[in-house]
Amino acid sequence: MKIRKTLIFLGTSVAFLVGLGLQQATAQASIVHKGLPTAFIGRWKHHTGYSTGVTNSGKKYRFETADYFHGYKSYFVTGGTYLDSYPSKVRYNRYVGHHTYRIWYNESLTEKHKVGYLHWYSKDKIGVKWSGKQNKYFAYNSKAPIYNYHYKW
Repeated sequence: MKIRKTLIFLGTSVAFLVGLGLQQATAQASIVHKGLPTAFIGRWKHHTGYSTGVTNSGKKYRFETADYFHGYKSYFVTGGTYLDSYPSKVRYNRYVGHHTYRIWYNESLTEKHKVGYLHWYSKDKIGVKWSGKQNKYFAYNSKAPIYNYHYKW
């Protein structure tokens, strides 16, 4: 009889603690954090093609053109090779489920408040959706360096 009461007490205690742990995990998902999520700190590119150029000495060379996303702790940089790019400051982020984060950021030049979504597919692929009106994520699908790119990668 004493063993039965002990087992019932232990079973009830474990069920209560598991329920409390699940409640805590779901509460954590709605917390707003500062900066960029750590899964998006790094460098990704989306290959768009190859081009050729000529050096001052007349030698031809081949280089890659790509769109890129560089994520840092408190900001990110997007752009294309050989195009202007500006950093956008990330104010907050919130996990919304299924490897997706909503980010609040300041637009580079105008400092306007914007909202975007980041989706993590794998360590080599992320998706970005800059407004709620877009249906698809733009995929940056490689962490390989941009081929023959003269600027810091």
